[in-house]
Amino acid sequence: MELARLSKPNTYHAADIEEDLVNHFGKELYGRLTPDARRYLNSAESLFRQSLHAEIKDYRGSLIDFYEAYRHEFRNRVSGPVSRNLIESGHPNYPLVETIKFVGDSGEGDRDSGLIVISIP
Repeated sequence: MELARLSKPNTYHAADIEEDLVNHFGKELYGRLTPDARRYLNSAESLFRQSLHAEIKDYRGSLIDFYEAYRHEFRNRVSGPVSRNLIESGHPNYPLVETIKFVGDSGEGDRDSGLIVISIP
């Protein structure tokens, strides 16, 4: 069935992508992802599948959305709780994760570099 779908461009529907992601990650893990992470993963997979059928293979959109899914999940599960725990443990000058911005971060997912600028309000 997969080969049949690959031979026809744009035959993937959102429900197919969602089902494939649930099967890949497992229902329990996928269900525990943040809504933003799930949305970006769906978008990344959709863009990747569209690129498979394009004349010029361009996977940048897919990679950016996959990065965003990972970033949202990492902030929610790791760096957010760690920074809050540090602040609650007596490190009041430690910045909350929400105040850490990437250079070029406009909030739209674009990145100029991997440099991190810490902005303390």
